[in-house]
Amino acid sequence: MVNYSFKASTTSTTFTDNSVWIDPNSNILACYYVTVVNLGGQSSSSNKVGVHGMAPLRFDELITAETISLPKEYAIFDNYPNPFNPVTTIRYNIPEASTVSLVIYDIMGREVRRLVDGIVEPGYHAADWDSRTAAGVNVSSGIYIYRFTAQPLSGESTNESIHYVKKMLLTK
Repeated sequence: MVNYSFKASTTSTTFTDNSVWIDPNSNILACYYVTVVNLGGQSSSSNKVGVHGMAPLRFDELITAETISLPKEYAIFDNYPNPFNPVTTIRYNIPEASTVSLVIYDIMGREVRRLVDGIVEPGYHAADWDSRTAAGVNVSSGIYIYRFTAQPLSGESTNESIHYVKKMLLTK
């Protein structure tokens, strides 16, 4: 048996993950594992710790299709942050498999970059724009427009084609 002495300890039982977006109106699931590393460099992970909507997930709960619900409608959200420099994130929801395009335009209507262009499975999605063109050139400060279009793949949908247009501000 090996005895270990503590180099550090914590009494904190909370953690805020600013990189995960959880919609309180849905059942989005975020899971974490706590890893302990001893002085010898050996590590061990805990059981799953998670959040299911706003309620804690049981340690032994399995992630299944029933655990995670899909969005009920198409949605595109304001980019965040806005204004931004140099990266912004655009989040969108797809309730069924669809052909999706998410395109950035300059104020003159010229295409700057295609962030999404193809078939997207249902779910909660995000696309990052690093304020560069498709060729990798940095764009200048100013107002940019993003256009989101989705066409459901199934002919059963009552939705024809979905279009949203929003603006964002790049500041340098």
